[in-house]
Amino acid sequence: MNEFKYLKKFKSSYELTLSSDEKHLCRTTRRKTIIYSAGNFGQVVSFDDIKDPGDIAFSHDSKLLAVKDALGKYSVYDLERYSPRSTFKISNNGSQDGKFVFSPDNKSIISVFTSLPDDIIVNTDLETNKTIEIRRFNNCVVYFISYTPEENIYLFSVFDREKDKDYLIRWQYPFRNDIDEIICSDKINRWYYIDYCKTKKFYAVYTGEKIFLMSENLQSVIISKDIKDKTNGYNVGMNCSEDGRYIVLTFSECVKIISTSNLETIREFKMPYCHRSEFSKKMNYFLIGTWEQGYVINVSDILPDC
Repeated sequence: MNEFKYLKKFKSSYELTLSSDEKHLCRTTRRKTIIYSAGNFGQVVSFDDIKDPGDIAFSHDSKLLAVKDALGKYSVYDLERYSPRSTFKISNNGSQDGKFVFSPDNKSIISVFTSLPDDIIVNTDLETNKTIEIRRFNNCVVYFISYTPEENIYLFSVFDREKDKDYLIRWQYPFRNDIDEIICSDKINRWYYIDYCKTKKFYAVYTGEKIFLMSENLQSVIISKDIKDKTNGYNVGMNCSEDGRYIVLTFSECVKIISTSNLETIREFKMPYCHRSEFSKKMNYFLIGTWEQGYVINVSDILPDC
């Protein structure tokens, strides 16, 4: 593994992320969810009610943390009292493998429930634990959800099995079926990952062989570049930095930081079993989580001009 300076090193870190206010750090292992103070990275509390933690998400106000497993069981923790707030399971008959996000008021969780061959967007009230169906996608997979607070818009990435094509749905909250916007690309039929940069208003798209920056309607390619290297391993994630200057591509054997100005790789970390990497919202830290270790890195130590 290449050498680099870091602020904190952890043991296995399947997920590693900071709250938006950068007060709390969450790390998951195979059996536990652990909360740290981001000030000194000291452990505050750990929870083991989710035995195999999967995706995690902080609420928009950074006061809650939600963790789920692959079968749709959720636990929500209160970060002011450092105690469990609620636990619920969406269904006993299917799986819930997609990402999830909080509602704008942080009173519910919006997620995707899989009931083959369909995917269903659902909303779970955190006070009552009641789940309601919002929209069903027949013979489709919904595998990405994000929220843009400035526009109060949720973005869903959908794969249509019959058409063998990916498309996006931009949907204003509160959801109404008559005001959603469907965005398709004539340039790209399938993608591995897609992320919207609200700061510079472009989409970053990774197809498995190429990375693209595309216009807001997905019709124009701003710039593209081949990303082919067998030593990278398989791709496990992609995201844009909050300021829109960088794209982070996470592979099983390395992490690449790519400049959006020219799509050149400006920093690369070679290490095995990478699982998650990202910049913090305030661009103070860069985080890398792997099955073996986790790292918190000062951005100024790896990107002096940032």
